[in-house]
Formats: sequence, structure tokens, C-alpha cells
Amino acid sequence: MIQIKSFFLNREMIPHVMMLLLGMIFFIPSIYKIYSYFIFSNKAVSVYGIVDKTPAGGGSGFGGRPLVQYKDVQGRVHVIKSKVKTHFIVAPQKGEKIKVLFLEKNPQTAIVDSIFHRIVLPLIFSVIGACVVFLALRNCWNEMNFTK
Repeated sequence: MIQIKSFFLNREMIPHVMMLLLGMIFFIPSIYKIYSYFIFSNKAVSVYGIVDKTPAGGGSGFGGRPLVQYKDVQGRVHVIKSKVKTHFIVAPQKGEKIKVLFLEKNPQTAIVDSIFHRIVLPLIFSVIGACVVFLALRNCWNEMNFTK
């Protein structure tokens, strides 16, 4: 007689289910980050802002999250603090130009445009997450095969 192993009561399934959850933890937020970046960038106006203040340490640290000053379409000046590092090795220098995206209806809603941090890193994490999900599903499928 053919019996199907119980999915939730089988102790061998616990590592595969945990692996599936780990893969989803990597995959879902990274895909959402890419999605939200593209939605924001399609609605946003692109300008070049100027670094107003460099990070603590006077630019000696790795990368940096500077204060960036930019002008909206009416010519008003706004200042935002970057949420992502704008440079890989050296901190940005005061007066350096950095690309900023802001909403025309609400110029205070702005982000510093960094392709590496907004697309490349999340893409790497989403690929890792997708691979882990695939392996977990494949292992779960193999565990759930019929027994004789």
C-alpha cells in the first residue's frame, strides 16, 4: 500500500521548511526594494545635488552618508541625509555633485540615487534567496515522495 508522508509531522522536513523561510527572508524584501525603487524613480524628478556636509570623520571613513542639498523645480533649496552610502571606498567631499530623485508634488520626499545600493545589492540578495527557495522546495519534494 502506498502512503504519503505527513508534511508537518515529519521531523526530516523541519530543516527544509527552515531553509524555505530563510530563502523567503532574503527574496521578498530584496525584490520589494527593487520594485519600490522603480516605482519611485518613475514618479520622481532627477537633479544633481551638492554635498553640504560630509560624514563624521572628515571623509576618512569607508563610503559615507552625506547631507545633500538640492533645488526643486520651483528653485527652493532642500537638504536630505542620504540613507545609502554614496561611495564605495572614500567618503564624498563637500561640494561634490550627487544625483537626487525627488517627488515633484512633495520635494521633501527624496532619495540619493545609488544604482549599486538600490538595484545591484538587492538583486544579488534576491538571486541568493531564489536559489535557497528552489533548493528547499526541491528537497521538500524529494522528502514527500511516495513510500512503498
